[in-house]
Amino acid sequence: VHARYMRLMLLLLLLDTTEGDEAEDELRRFLPSAINQLDPSWYGFAWPVLAIRLSDAAIRLTALDDAARMYDLLLPHAGRNAQEGGGVSFLGCFSHHLGRLAATLARWDEAGEHLAAGAAQHERMGAAADLARTRLEWAAMLLARRRSGDAERARDLLGQALAAARKLRLVTVERRAV
Repeated sequence: VHARYMRLMLLLLLLDTTEGDEAEDELRRFLPSAINQLDPSWYGFAWPVLAIRLSDAAIRLTALDDAARMYDLLLPHAGRNAQEGGGVSFLGCFSHHLGRLAATLARWDEAGEHLAAGAAQHERMGAAADLARTRLEWAAMLLARRRSGDAERARDLLGQALAAARKLRLVTVERRAV
């Protein structure tokens, strides 16, 4: 279990290096079998962390079949928080991740609903960093969807995400929002 998770994390990190092409090829081979073996009864408290990281991989690779499978696996958890071991690590709410997966699949209405729910949940919890990330993803979805009024709403969300990112020193969120 830990070896599979560590391999996944290494491959995700390598995507942003000079070894990115090789890591992407290996990750594309790794992802379907890892999703097939994603059994909550086996992974227990580690299941949410592995599920979120597999979702990240599917999104980063734009692996549509894998993203659709992860969407279906995460959907029953909408409205809940993704955390490991009763709160050892917090990965935001599942609605945020469902919104990202739905956006990857160009399921715009579902993406908007999940991201709105995720933003509301993060705001209620006072999870400012996660709220900034959700607003950033929501804006990206709106800009990709390109319906009437989406650009204006995206600008508003980006402004909110940028202000929070600067206040909290979230450099990656700040860079993406700019």
